[in-house]
Amino acid sequence: KRGLTYSASAYISLQKDYGRAGLSTFSKNETVAKTLDVIRSVLNDMTSNKMTEKEFNHQKNHAIGSFAFNFEKTNALLSHLMHLRHLGRDFSSFVNYPEEVEKMTSRNLARRNMEQFPWRKLTIVVVGDKSLADSLSQIRPVQILDYHSFL
Repeated sequence: KRGLTYSASAYISLQKDYGRAGLSTFSKNETVAKTLDVIRSVLNDMTSNKMTEKEFNHQKNHAIGSFAFNFEKTNALLSHLMHLRHLGRDFSSFVNYPEEVEKMTSRNLARRNMEQFPWRKLTIVVVGDKSLADSLSQIRPVQILDYHSFL
């Protein structure tokens, strides 16, 4: 929309005793800080119930309509069922997913988004030139790490 990024995505990965949530984007060095600012703004809208009814219904219908496509392959279905068993969750959460999403309100969604993507608790990882530190430090404190320490 703004030409700031080549792509953007988000994910949530639940485990039995913990979980991960992440946002990913690929941007030019010149637009990294602005991109993060837009992400913060979007998260703020998502977590403070500022989504319009039209946007909310669009997202809800997308979640319901695309759910079955996650299981086009037999191994994906079996993997999901095994994951539910690992989490100790009843298979009814899988079977009843469309109905549960349909019952969701925008307030429920905002609360869940806040739980999964709390801006103040997110760790932001930027892989790029050290010169980005100045612009990024206006958003959050910056810690520069040498990638060699991760090899």
